Formats: sequence, C-alpha cells, structure tokens
Amino acid sequence: MDDGTVIFAETYRSRLMLCSASGRLSELYRCGGGPNAVLLGSDLQVYFTQNGGQAGDWRADHQRPPALECLDMSTGKVTEICREVGGRPLLAPHDLAWGPDGSLYMTDSGTWAPDGDTEPGAIIAISPRGHAELILDTGHVFPSGIALAGDGTVYWAECYTRRIMRMKKGGSPAEVCTLPPGHTPESLKIDENGNFWVAALEAAGFDIITPNGEIIGFIPTGGLPLNGTLHGGRLYVADLGPFDESQPAPQFLGRIQAVQCDARPWPAFRSTIDM
Repeated sequence: MDDGTVIFAETYRSRLMLCSASGRLSELYRCGGGPNAVLLGSDLQVYFTQNGGQAGDWRADHQRPPALECLDMSTGKVTEICREVGGRPLLAPHDLAWGPDGSLYMTDSGTWAPDGDTEPGAIIAISPRGHAELILDTGHVFPSGIALAGDGTVYWAECYTRRIMRMKKGGSPAEVCTLPPGHTPESLKIDENGNFWVAALEAAGFDIITPNGEIIGFIPTGGLPLNGTLHGGRLYVADLGPFDESQPAPQFLGRIQAVQCDARPWPAFRSTIDM
C-alpha cells in the first residue's frame, strides 16, 4: 500500500494479515480455509483466492468452498465473487492479476500432488461485471503465478513442468522458457523493462527472465519464496521460511522480506468488480 503496509495471506492460519512499514503485524481478516493470494482493487478492497483449506498434506480445521472473495477493509464485509466458472467448480484458486481490460485474471491450480493423481488447472478471467470465463484449461501442470502485459498477453508459471507460458489474446499457449531443475516457479511479476521476476521455490531466490526467455539474473532471498511484488525499488517477498521437509506441516516459520533491487514494476493495472 502507499504507506508501506504489506497485505498478505497466511494459508496455515487461515487469515489475511497486515505488516506495517516498521514490521508490526496485525490480523486483517480470519477467513477460514486456505487463503492463497491477495490483490488490491481500484476501490481499495482486498480480492483474495480461497483454496478451500489445503496445502500439500495439510488440511485446515475449518474447510471452505474454493472461491474468489473480496474484503471491504472499511466495513469488514466479505463478498464471494465466484466459486465456479461455466458450471466447473473451482478446485484451488491460486494467484491473481489485473488485466488492461479491467478483468481480474486467476489461476486455479488444483491440489498439490506432483507425484500422484493431479487435477486439471485453469486460467480464468472475471470481468468488471463479475462474469467468470474459462480462458484456458491448462491440463495437469499446477498453474501458479500469473501476470498480464499491456497488450493483454497472459503469462503464467507451471510448477509441475517449471515452464513460463504465454498466450496472446485470441492465440494459443506458447512456452517462454523452462527453468532449471530446483527452480519451481511459484509466482510471476513483470518489471518496467518487461522482464519476469519469478519466485524459484527451492532455489531460495528470484530468477530474472527476459521476454524472450533468457535467464539474466538471480536475486537470492533465502528460505522458500512463494510470492513477491516490486514497489519503490524493493522486492517484497512472502517466504515460507527455513522450512524443514523432514518435519510435518504446518511449520509457522514464514517471513516477509524487503530486498533492495532498484527495479520498478510494469505500470500496474487496477480495477474493480461490480458486486
């Protein structure tokens, strides 16, 4: 936010949180289930994905229907925007990005099961009037981060394949690049030069990738970065922390980091959904 406050989701604690510029934490909304991503609208309401209450083998005490929801911070009122698209129930909504057409674009990843039975993922667009449209059935690839360019091209990351993908308006999906082993792409942001900043989970940092798919840099952050955003010459990182895979989940070790990087974001689109 303009005052330096970071809004983020705590999946394991089933709530949305605020972190002030000085590092003070406070609870914004206890939503149950498993919130995944948050995004401000032009109305300054908080749009967030609700995956239902799952992450790996973890299940929330209070399960919720997978959905896209919106929190009015001034009143505390929460509105459900959608829980299905074209009769297809949402499986586990993941990330969000506004598009230049005013629509809110969302990945629906399905449940995390790379070594077992997986569900087909999807790219979905919700119009300013609240109409949900299936843009693409991605298949069993676990689409995670999503971003849009000024010409309406949709970019997304695939965790199971380690690919960054794109689809121009009216076009077909095409591969931008495949990341090296150990660089599972969790989120995707575009900087002012059109480069992609990709949270590489096991690599403990962010890959910087040109629009033609060349990896030109790496920003180490430590831990297991899940998401990030560029603001004011800094990369703000939501990090799972020094997670120990030998221990059962949930492990409450997450961190919010601000890493000086001198990069600026692509001019942000911001809209609202009429509810």
